[in-house]
Amino acid sequence: MAALIIIICVALAYAFLTSTNNQITEPVLDGGGDTLASAGHIFQTSVGQVGVDTASSAGYAFRPGLFYMRLGITASATRGDSLIVVSGNHQVIANGETATFVIDVKDSGTCGPISNARVDFMVEYEGTAVGTTETAASDAAGRVSKSIVLASGDGFYLVTATPAAAPNQKTQLAVYTNQRKILVSTDTNKKWTMFAPFAKPVAGVNGIGVNGVAGVGSLIIYRWDPKATPDAAFQQYLSVSGQASPNNSTVGTFSDFIAGRAYFALSKGADATVGLSAGSTASDSPYQILVHPGWNMIGNPFQHYIDWTVDVRLDTDASDTMLSKSVQMSNLDANSYHTKIYWRKESAGGGYVFGPATGSISTALTTFDTTVQMKPWSGFWMKIPDAAPGCATGCTLAFYPNKRLPQTTNVKMQAPTYREGTGTVDQWIIPLKATGPNGAVDDYNYVGVAPGAREGRDGYDAYKAPAIGDFVQVGIRELAGNPQSPLLAASLIPQISTTAAWDVVVSAGASWPVTLAWDAGAIPNDYGAYLIGGPEGVVDLRKKSSTVVQLNSEATLTLVVRTPEYLSAFLSAPLSKENTFVYPNPGPDASGNMTFKYNLQSASGVKLKIFDVGGKPVKELAQSGSAGSNGLTWDTTNKNGQKLGTGVYIYILESGGVKLVDKLAITR
Repeated sequence: MAALIIIICVALAYAFLTSTNNQITEPVLDGGGDTLASAGHIFQTSVGQVGVDTASSAGYAFRPGLFYMRLGITASATRGDSLIVVSGNHQVIANGETATFVIDVKDSGTCGPISNARVDFMVEYEGTAVGTTETAASDAAGRVSKSIVLASGDGFYLVTATPAAAPNQKTQLAVYTNQRKILVSTDTNKKWTMFAPFAKPVAGVNGIGVNGVAGVGSLIIYRWDPKATPDAAFQQYLSVSGQASPNNSTVGTFSDFIAGRAYFALSKGADATVGLSAGSTASDSPYQILVHPGWNMIGNPFQHYIDWTVDVRLDTDASDTMLSKSVQMSNLDANSYHTKIYWRKESAGGGYVFGPATGSISTALTTFDTTVQMKPWSGFWMKIPDAAPGCATGCTLAFYPNKRLPQTTNVKMQAPTYREGTGTVDQWIIPLKATGPNGAVDDYNYVGVAPGAREGRDGYDAYKAPAIGDFVQVGIRELAGNPQSPLLAASLIPQISTTAAWDVVVSAGASWPVTLAWDAGAIPNDYGAYLIGGPEGVVDLRKKSSTVVQLNSEATLTLVVRTPEYLSAFLSAPLSKENTFVYPNPGPDASGNMTFKYNLQSASGVKLKIFDVGGKPVKELAQSGSAGSNGLTWDTTNKNGQKLGTGVYIYILESGGVKLVDKLAITR
């Protein structure tokens, strides 16, 4: 830097000499006796030159010698425009207590400390500003020590420090509380909280009386075990040790809370908290847990945000401990491994959100994340597919402690949200939402097509995470009519040529009427979309936006989207639906048959036509029906006498110009 300045100074000297009107024998440039401590700097150099004065056309001699040149330097930056965090970032304290931050104020031009510089501090709690802006000034050494009293809420606080001299040069500081609030539940679905402690377990705690977490209040707590044998009442949930009947799981119990694992908690009677027990310490080194095929409840093991796609890795060799072999989630093959995670909405209604979004589907979605952050204290679901390479007996999930701040000041993580009216033949989405009478909601569910998607499971699909409590849920089967096909939250397939069909499975934790709603605004104009199998018969999704399904446990409907010339089999007017049905359904029975029961007011000929979901006719039967109840038996073969395979089929019963259209399923 010094050499560069010397060259500049010599150039200035030459310009001065060539512009004078008089011969110069010994020029002196600002020989004012400045010192290096002054605003300018003194440089010593040897200069010699002869030439012609361009102004007077006279010759001159520039005698060689030593010259001292003073170069005045004015900093281009604003004084006090840089903040350097010394301590206090990513600290953990109790709510209502004082967080102290130490910050140095620097001038980016000189890198020197700036005294008496004003710094403003603004606090956000869970994305909302709280309190008033506070101010502090730097001392003689350019250091600010600021203490801020947190509000009473448990969770995440973001403190923004702003130098008054440069309002755009902000520094953000994170503060986390040492406990998580579990809101009181008068509605078990709304108030289930998924939490994950970020400290290693220690013994000797009070409250809920198990290792690793101290609890205050009356809590019911469960953890999912992917290796457990499913139970009709508790699925694969283990209850915390000592939990009283009827909330003690018949699947099993657990007795420790572990960092990196997540848990469900529900509070009865009053608001409650779960907190770190005395002596707990958070990890600041890479942290590992074992995950197994199926669903795993996981959490962030650190006291700061991390990025799911970058800071979390999967090692497909469960037996080794070499983290260098692990692969970032963003680099895993999304068609072989499931790289999305799921978290529970804390707003009214509950339900799950998922991310990150995949590929070009972003043009049909608005607030999607290509990366998803894991927030301290928040629990997540992670799915390991049964066929995931190297994970048959488990995989190692490795977390790296790279300190991240929230992607935005709004710390709520986002999932794909539908954008209306943007559908094209190769990219469109229908969102589905279920709402129960208790206010329970399940609304992040999609069917549609996308460039790059393929038939069968791939990275464009999202699984359906396990429910808990008095829930409502919409599950989608990409292979319509196959009950073994996994339930999905999102099913995106390639562009359709004739038809696309999905099973839509609506379920609830109680016998409720559930409202199933949709938005068909993005379906291309040339397509029709219909819901079949509900209490209203065939429902045109363009003409209605919801239907009510009365549930005892679950109901399976079929959503069909196709071009008009292939829709005729679905649009015929129904017969008296209460008297016309097929059984068993799914079928066939032990004899390989399915029976169609129907009722006629008078004798008439009856035709039965059966189609596959592509609209192709596979069988036609006819008989003479009499007044009253009638039956028509079908041996589940096609017109060539071959047994039909597993799947959903559409049938039309026609008599006297009246038709009934419905669906049936065959399972083999």
